[in-house]
Amino acid sequence: MTTTKQQGFAEFKKQHDYDLPAATLQRVRAVITGWPRHHGFGNAREVRKLFSDTIRRHASLVSAGPEGAVSLRSLPPDAVPAPARVSTPAHRGYL
Repeated sequence: MTTTKQQGFAEFKKQHDYDLPAATLQRVRAVITGWPRHHGFGNAREVRKLFSDTIRRHASLVSAGPEGAVSLRSLPPDAVPAPARVSTPAHRGYL
C-alpha cells in the first residue's frame, strides 16, 4: 500500500517537472509510513496534501538563499514536512 502512495507522490513530481533525489524519497516514505489509518482517511488526498506542503516548504527554502535553476527543480529532503507525531486513535478504523 505504501508503494502506491509513493508512486502517487512520484506522479505529482513528474507532472510538475520536479526531481526527487533518493534522500527525499526516503523522507517521503518515512512520512507516509507514519500516517495513522482511521475512518475517513483518504490516501490520494493525503498524498496531494503532502506534495503541496513539500512544494510550499521548497519555495521557502529557495527564497531564503541564492539558488540556481537546478535547485528550483530538485526537491531536497528538508522540503518534505517531518512525519507527524500522532497518537493511536481509540478505534483502529480502516487499516
